[in-house]
Order: sequence, then structure tokens, then C-alpha cells
Amino acid sequence: MPYRLSRILIFCSCLMIQQENTFAQPDARQAVLNYVASLAKPDGGYGWASQPDGHITPTFALVGVLLNLKALPKDRSPLITWVRTHHPQTGLNKEAGPSGSQMRDLAFQQMQAIAWLGGRLDDYKKEVAQWKSQKKSIANYEEMGFGNFWQESFTPLAFQLLNLPLDSVQKQFLPYLSGLRRKNGSYNNAPPGFYSGDGNILCTLHAIRALIAFDQDTPQKQELIHWLQNCQKEDGGFVHQPQPELARKTDIIYAWAAVSALHLLGTQPLQVNSCVQYILSLQNADGGFGSKPGLASTPMSTYYAIDALRILKSLNALDKPLISGAPPKKKENWEGQNLFTVQFQAVGAGSPKEAVWLANYFKIDLWGAKNAPDGWIAAAQRIADQQKVPVHFFITDEPYHKSVIVPGMGKFGHILDYFSKAGYPVLFPKEASWPVLHKNYMAPLLKNDGGLILQVSNNEPLARILLDESIDNGGYVAMATHHFDQNFAFWLPYLFDYESRLPMVCLQDGHGIESWWWADELQKERTLFIAKEATYHSMVAAIRKNHVVSVKHDSVTHYKTRMMGAGLEVRDFISRNKKGWRWWADDGSVEDQPWGIITAVFAGDRFETAAPSTGVAIRVRRWYKTRQQFLLQPVTQLVSLSIDGKLVEAPSFEFKNQKGQLQDAYYLYTMQGVSPGKHEVEAVFQKLENGAKKVIKTSFHVE
Repeated sequence: MPYRLSRILIFCSCLMIQQENTFAQPDARQAVLNYVASLAKPDGGYGWASQPDGHITPTFALVGVLLNLKALPKDRSPLITWVRTHHPQTGLNKEAGPSGSQMRDLAFQQMQAIAWLGGRLDDYKKEVAQWKSQKKSIANYEEMGFGNFWQESFTPLAFQLLNLPLDSVQKQFLPYLSGLRRKNGSYNNAPPGFYSGDGNILCTLHAIRALIAFDQDTPQKQELIHWLQNCQKEDGGFVHQPQPELARKTDIIYAWAAVSALHLLGTQPLQVNSCVQYILSLQNADGGFGSKPGLASTPMSTYYAIDALRILKSLNALDKPLISGAPPKKKENWEGQNLFTVQFQAVGAGSPKEAVWLANYFKIDLWGAKNAPDGWIAAAQRIADQQKVPVHFFITDEPYHKSVIVPGMGKFGHILDYFSKAGYPVLFPKEASWPVLHKNYMAPLLKNDGGLILQVSNNEPLARILLDESIDNGGYVAMATHHFDQNFAFWLPYLFDYESRLPMVCLQDGHGIESWWWADELQKERTLFIAKEATYHSMVAAIRKNHVVSVKHDSVTHYKTRMMGAGLEVRDFISRNKKGWRWWADDGSVEDQPWGIITAVFAGDRFETAAPSTGVAIRVRRWYKTRQQFLLQPVTQLVSLSIDGKLVEAPSFEFKNQKGQLQDAYYLYTMQGVSPGKHEVEAVFQKLENGAKKVIKTSFHVE
């Protein structure tokens, strides 16, 4: 019997048994197995409840759960094959897209899952043997060059798993590891010193595991045991360090890390029973475990819970009826609600007239302009209002060269992206600690209906601290997923542990000098929100309720729809109403981009390229294939241009940067002595691929 079919039959039989006796409640162990079965996907892997397909991380987690509960399938070869072929950065499902760093946690999860299933790992030895340190990688976004210890630590762990000789790694890694140790025996991302701070429990666990891989004793063992045990709190759970300044609430990942680290050191938590009860309190009615009491189940949280119980020799605590303390959620009332589109960090430069035209064409209700010059947003809004185009412009900036200092971790850039209503920019300092930033910048921003969007961080221990702190006290109100040809959540899967708490949004990250050349990006993805009206304040309210999803449908998703974030009710409502917002045909193919645009430019048009000193200029841009801000290949050409029925000749212009990359191109016809009144402009465009033609018309008025 095929493995996938056998899993479905097992799950269905569990449901039938429950239906036969509606009063019978499955025990906690069976409920876990039911949860695992519910996440089996048609492609053969396991995935998140919100996604239709499998992914390495939930598959690793749930295979680990089945292993611990002695419930692995008899025929494991189909699942082994799936794991081998579905690395999200390089496999059949490489929808994660390119990233600046090799995510070694994903590779380790892939190899460990195969090992748990009894598969061979020989094919990975050559690749892993060539791993080099990524400490200087720009993708770490750590400005002191400290590196990302969480990712670096997977090198000795992978070498150990593959039985590769560790001599070549040990020579460089041990001094690096020693440099991260605190006086109390704990470890963190940055060395003690200018960015000192205490240790981090996740980094400390991996440091202990690395030392064991190198067959080294753990320095300051007794001090470290004391430190780890002091991370336990009154509820029985653990925090990331004994007295954290940020993120003070317990989490299952920290309980798992503490239990694992103490076990490796030959001991256990001071309060074992309360730790077990804390873990059990995280189980939900669906059988899975959340990261904190009352939170939705996730595959990784379920793995951490079951593995911690195994280490504590307390799996027998699951042989009792399931008691879920999570109250049933109130159903949403969608009466009077509609769907609207917002683009975060669309281009905020160049022609505001063309930005308004694009917003109207793509049905964008809110346009977040990235790093717009003073007056640009106001000018765009004025044009939209005059033309009665229903779009609202607001600020979504990326503060370049601005950093957050997190003691023990380092100094990080690329993580202060924010949005705020028009006219209220935030001028972050060059660098500051999170508490200083929160008090002086984030709190006023939040009070003024703004907030931070986490763009990207490949440092999971750091990101967890900042996201948890934000949820507790304000800061990040959303997380970026779709971004160019990337899906951040697929190569940073820790984001899914926050899916029920923070919205997932598209982050356009607009580059370049003209919004017109962002049309390719504007068509590929949407951030949708549910509200009664398309205003900035209704968008903010939707974000606070997590009534927001990120949607992508293009060649990266193989012209299938990828929806990220929010709860099942929200996604169902959006899916049921997709005719109002989808941008593809019934067969899944994406409709054409606009073939070109005609813009009348007047003297005094401050933000318009080629604005004349007198008279009127007719500027025509055509459709190019682009990559971010660069023009790669024309798709259409201008065949003819006529004004008030008269053919005119418009010379073409191109502008390249210092590297020779094409940044702008247009045709321009300048008119002097134009008579007052309305004037008609018509352009004929031809598609270079097949010779098809299209007529585009516009008009302008002269006082």
C-alpha cells in the first residue's frame, strides 16, 4: 500500500472511531498522532496547517514526534525520497528563492529526518565537507562581523551526524566557540565585550552539542548548570536567560533547550514536575502543542514538547485523556466586510502620475511608498484625488544604515522597516539599543497607528527575542514573507511559529528611480486585508486583528496561488471572494502587463522626469522585462504617436548607471504654444514577440 494512502487511512480510521463514540475523548498520546496525521500533505511530506504542501521543517518535526512515540511507518522509503528531494532552497519546491546565506539548519533537518527514518546519508558528505564559515556574509546583517552562531553551529553537528572527520573544522571552530563563552559558562552570538550581555539558551545548547561533537569537556560545567536551571520560571517553563531584559515570557523552545542541555550535562531542571506540567499545558484540542499556553499548535512546538517529555522520561504523562485549556475561539462576523489591497514598500520615487495610474490599473487600494522624497506622497495623493482614483498613499520606509544593538547578540541592520501614515516619518538614530528605540521611536510610532515590519533575519535566536518582545510590549506588528522572487518564511520557517500572532505581508522593497519599472513586481503579489473600507486606519485595524494575508501567484509559484498568514477563517473568506482581487485567468496564467503608458508633463511638475521649462512634454514609456530596478529586455515598442489626430515623431532616450545597467528609457515629444482646452493623445504599441498591436489613449488639459 502506498505510504501516503496508508497515512490517510490511519487518520480516517481515527476519526471513525471518535464518531462511533462521540463521548470518547482520545488520550493525549493519540491526539498527538491525530495531529501529525492531519498535517500529511498530498505531495508526500508534512506541512503547516495553513499550507497545501509539505516542507522540510514540519516534516523533520513530525518525523521526530513519530520517532519519539514509536509510531514511524513501516514503509519509510516514500517519505525518505520526499525529504531528499524537497529542500526549500534547492529541491523540487525551491519556492524559498535565492538567499544570501546557506541555511544550514534546513540542511541539518533534512539529513536528520532521513537518519531517523533509516535512510543513507552518504550523498550529503561531499556537500557538507565543503561548508565554510559564513561569518562575513552580508546576509547576516550583523555589522561587527560576529557571524550567526546558530547557523555556524550546525557545521560540527552535521559533521558528527555524517561521521565526517572533524579535524579540519575543529581548528577554527573551537577558538571561535571559546570566544563566545561568558564567565558563567553560557554562550551567545557575540563575544563578551562591547556588546557583552548574558548568554542565550539556544546558543548555549548548540555550544554544548558542538563540544560533545569535538569530544571536548564543557568548561565551567557547574556554573553553566546553575545558569541553565535559573532560566526556569514559576510556571515551570524556561526563558532564554535567567534575567532577560527582553522577551521575559516562557516558551517551549527554551524549555526544550534547557532540558536538552541539562541532560547532556548529566542533570535535569530543579523543578521537573512543574516543567512537565508546563509542557502538558501547551497541548491543544487538535492534539498539537503551541509555543506558549493558549497559542495555536505548530509542528516545531509539538516536536519540542514531545522531545522534552522524552528526555524527562515523562512520555507516560500522555497516557491520559486530553484536556485542552484553550477556550474555543469566537467565530468571525464577516457581514459588511470587504477585501482590499495594500502594497508595502512600493516605489516612492519618480513620477507620481504614473504611480497613480498603476494603482488604478492594478486595483491597489493603499500604496506604501518606500523612502519617498519630501512632498512625493502628498503630490501622488493630490493627483489621485483629482482623478478620483481610490488609492491612499502612506509611508513604508527602510531606514538604511540604521542599527539595533542587542546585548549578547550584536549590532544588526536591515530590521527597522516601518510604516506610518502620510506626513509622519520616523528618523531613527544611526544605532541604539532596542529599549532606547522602543521608548523614543517605536512607542510614538505605534501610538500614531504605525509599526515595524520584520523584513528578514537569518538569526533565529535574535529574531525570536525581538518578535516576542514586540508581541508583549510593541514593536513589530507584521512579518515579511513574499519579497521579490523569495518566500522568506520557506527558508526562515521559525516565522510560522508566529503565524497566529503576527500578520504575514508582502514586502515590495521598491528600488529604482521610477514606479513604472516596478509594474512586474506589482503584479506578482498582493497583501490583502479584510475591512469595511479601504482606509489607512482600517488597514491598521486589520493588521491588529491579523485579518491580513500575503498572496503570490507567478512563475515562482508555478502559477499556483500561495497564500501566507492569518487563520483558517480569514483565508477561507479571502479565497471565497478571490474574483474581486485575483490577477490571473481561470487557467492560472497571468494576464499581460500594461503595454505602455503616456504621461503629459508640464512645467513645474516637480517629480516628473523630463519636465519642460515651458509648454507640455508627452512622455511615453513601454513595457520592459525588469529585475528590481533594472530594465532587461523590451517586450513592446512604440509604433506611432499622435496628438489631436496628428502623427508626431518622439525621439527615444535611455539612461544607464555607472555600471552600464539600464535604469530608465522613454520617448519624448515636447510641445510649445499649446492651445487651451482638452487634447487627445494616442499611442500604438507592438509586442515584439508576436507582432500584436494595442492602442493606448489618454488626454490632457491646458488652462
